[in-house]
Amino acid sequence: ELLMKFPSTILVYSFTLLTTSFALHAENNLEGPYVGIDLGYLDGTEKGNEKKSGVDAGYHFEAKPKGFGLGLALGYDKILSDKFLIGAEIAGYRFKNADDRTTPYDDNTSAYTTNTYKMDLKYKLETKLKAGVVFNEKKSSIYILGGVGAAKIERTYTTIAEGDYNNNDWTYGTLFGFGSEHLVSDNISLKIEHIISNYGEEKINTNASWANTKQYMDLNDSTTHVGLQYRF
Repeated sequence: ELLMKFPSTILVYSFTLLTTSFALHAENNLEGPYVGIDLGYLDGTEKGNEKKSGVDAGYHFEAKPKGFGLGLALGYDKILSDKFLIGAEIAGYRFKNADDRTTPYDDNTSAYTTNTYKMDLKYKLETKLKAGVVFNEKKSSIYILGGVGAAKIERTYTTIAEGDYNNNDWTYGTLFGFGSEHLVSDNISLKIEHIISNYGEEKINTNASWANTKQYMDLNDSTTHVGLQYRF
């Protein structure tokens, strides 16, 4: 009976030691792994320019998506020399109503066309590295960040004569920003970040019946995140 109790006693003590060390670790500083949930607001601009066989066709348009999104983040922070912070994070976001509809402008006739263009930014994935400083007994930090990102966009180009053409694909780019975080309890921290993303120029087919016609799309956006994080 004593031998049966011994492993369970060891297990209880080990679990207690492990959870206590995690709590003390989180209480003392911002170092270590974390998981978080973010609320973000996106404000973007996408410019379109139609080209035929690589030559400007004179049709231009601009969409301005805006909307809120929810995201999940997973990361790890390391404190160096009791003052410097480095870290890495992966995050994914789902946006709601981050869309816009616009009418292309024809430079050839100096008038708006009867066509319409709509874009809807649905998802974003980001991989980020950060570097900064810690203060307030290593419970607070300010930092800059940079990385790469991907956005899933639904695009619809509508013409009166030929109907709709839909493009639903990922576009890729770079990002940079800054942020701040503060530990409010043993395991919970609050953060705020502002991130600017640039997805560069992307060529998409406008309509399958237009053999050599493409839309050259250029998307940029800025997103402000407020996050609640659990530190292990």
